[in-house]
Amino acid sequence: GDAVVEGGVEGLVEVLKDPLRRQDWDQTFVEGGMLQKYDDSHSIVRFVRCQKASSNDQESPHWDWALLQSHHVVPAPEGGGRGDMQVLVWQSVQHRLLPQNPKFQRGHLGFEAYLMTPTDDGKTSVTVLLQMSVQEQYGGALV
Repeated sequence: GDAVVEGGVEGLVEVLKDPLRRQDWDQTFVEGGMLQKYDDSHSIVRFVRCQKASSNDQESPHWDWALLQSHHVVPAPEGGGRGDMQVLVWQSVQHRLLPQNPKFQRGHLGFEAYLMTPTDDGKTSVTVLLQMSVQEQYGGALV
């Protein structure tokens, strides 16, 4: 989906990169954090998310995600004027710091990407791309 949000790209990137701040804007977020930071652009994060928009709903299935989080800057073309595009991407990985937790189902995220470009009026244009599947206990899938 596409949206235009108040504020600059840099501030939005900082909010999106911080797994502890995800609860401020993602209604499906239950818990999570940074597992390992490789550099300023790459880290392993953990998210637990629920199917419904209320993380307090204990009846809703909860999924555990181990994700590689990557941050990329795409320079604006010469004379582009608006500024660089910034891209945040998360994708599922298997990681020794996050073995399967029997309390949760393991989710698989092909990718979740946020493409952010500054607008002429100081706002940020955001495009969100998502590919995921969640294998349920009885073999069904939510895609």
